[in-house]
Formats: sequence, structure tokens, C-alpha cells
Amino acid sequence: MKIFEKKYAFSLVEILITVSIISVCITLCMPALLLSYKKNATAVVLKDIYKELNITITNLTLRNGCAGDLVCKDLLTNFTNHLSSEYQINKTCIEKNGDCWNNIVYSDINKNNAHIVNYNTAGNNFVDSKDRIYNIEIIDASCNTDESENASENDTVPSRHKLKNVCGYITVDIDGNKNTNVFGIDVFKFVLTNTRNSYIYPYGGKYHNQYWRTHNTCEPEEGHFNGETCSGRIMEENWKINYFDK
Repeated sequence: MKIFEKKYAFSLVEILITVSIISVCITLCMPALLLSYKKNATAVVLKDIYKELNITITNLTLRNGCAGDLVCKDLLTNFTNHLSSEYQINKTCIEKNGDCWNNIVYSDINKNNAHIVNYNTAGNNFVDSKDRIYNIEIIDASCNTDESENASENDTVPSRHKLKNVCGYITVDIDGNKNTNVFGIDVFKFVLTNTRNSYIYPYGGKYHNQYWRTHNTCEPEEGHFNGETCSGRIMEENWKINYFDK
């Protein structure tokens, strides 16, 4: 006499329910995963730009026999042209609205505060080989401007970290005007200094007079946001973006 074993299998209804549950889970998790990826990718690009600019400017000074000195041989005059010999520049931009930069770059993550920027100035803008847009603003060709953060009694700023030799600023749109054009999201700002081995310093960093913690900026979670200082927060938090979640 044969004994037949009863075999069990999922019914079509059970399979459909399971697939539906998985689909819902994916739908709920996907935005968070995509945001996490976007933030990590942005931080990686920003870190690479920081390193590339420091290396490029170091090589520029060495090639001109001016190790550690941007003032030597008047390198800051036509600085973009000097950089083009070391940096992979696709084009420099002419003075024309929209040729390189949009006219409006927002400082508020919610775009409530429109910071009008006239970055389209001849000789100060360029696009690199990865379509990232740069603006170089020289505010002091002698690099004697002091933008050091005032040290508290419990936090003495070492002299080697004081930003007493500021030459200007470098602002970069990492996606080339393709998306939001908001400081701290896809537009970031650095301080250009005449300091050996560290020519680029994040705007709003710990030793800058616009330090994001001291001035309560780059903190949308607290209702305070000036995206210009977010470069400093990203670097201080080990090249991570922790200040927006949507």
C-alpha cells in the first residue's frame, strides 16, 4: 500500500500578499537610501575638491619657485590662468549672465532667502573636466586679511591655525548648475589662504571667524541655516553631511 505524503506550497494569494509587503517596504525605504547615497556622494566629491585644490596650488607655487607663497611673483594676478596650467580646466567663462553660474544661489536650504550672486565675471570663473563650476574671488592680493575665529578662554587657537593670511574665496558648484543651486547642498565655499600646505580652508570651519557652531549656522534642525558655512561643518564632522534629511 502506497502512502502519499502531502506536499505544501504557497498559494497565489499568499505570494501576492508577500510581494505587496516587500513592495511597500522598498517604497518606504528607498527615499532614505537614496538620500543617504546622495549625501555620501556629495561629501566624497567635496573632499576630493579640497584635496585637489590644495595639491594644485602647492604645485603651482613650487613650479614658479615660490614654495608656500601665493604673493610671490604676483601669482594671484590672473590666478585662474595660472591654475589652468596645473588644473584640468575645460573653459573659463566670459562676463555674461548664465554663461557659467545662475544669477541666484540660495543660502537657505528651503530657498526662502535668495542670495543674489554675480559670479559671472570675466577671468574669475572656470569649469573643470568634470563640469564643476568654480568662482575665484580675490579680496586681498597681499593676503594680509585676518579672518581668524576669536579663541575662548578654554579653546586657545594655535597660531598655525589662525587665518591671518586670507587672500580670497573659492566657491564651487559641484553639479554644474544642474540642480538646486543652494549653498550647503550643491554649492560650497572655501577660504583661499597664503598658508604653506593648506591653501584651502572650509568657509565656516573651526578656526574661521564665521565658525558655524559659534554663529549658529548650518543647523536647519535648529531652525538656523546659512549654507555658506556648511563646508566647515562637513569637514569637522569627518566629511559627513548630517544637517538635512529631505
